[in-house]
Amino acid sequence: MLEDLRWLGLNWDNAQLVFQSKRLDIYNAIIADLMSRQLAYKAFETPQELDAQRRLAERARRPYIYKRPNLTDEQIPQI
Repeated sequence: MLEDLRWLGLNWDNAQLVFQSKRLDIYNAIIADLMSRQLAYKAFETPQELDAQRRLAERARRPYIYKRPNLTDEQIPQI
């Protein structure tokens, strides 16, 4: 893959390769921080449910605006 990027004339700034999959601890810490400051939240809708919401908005000729449901602890699926 790196050879292909070089062939395409694409270069990168980092001398050392960074693998996203090996940085999960960093990403999870950032997510936890955002959630603790209520700047992020868990969403439990399936892609199909979100698509249905978008289609309803399209049919009503209004912009789709996601509204997070207020779920009780009992309603939240266990992950």
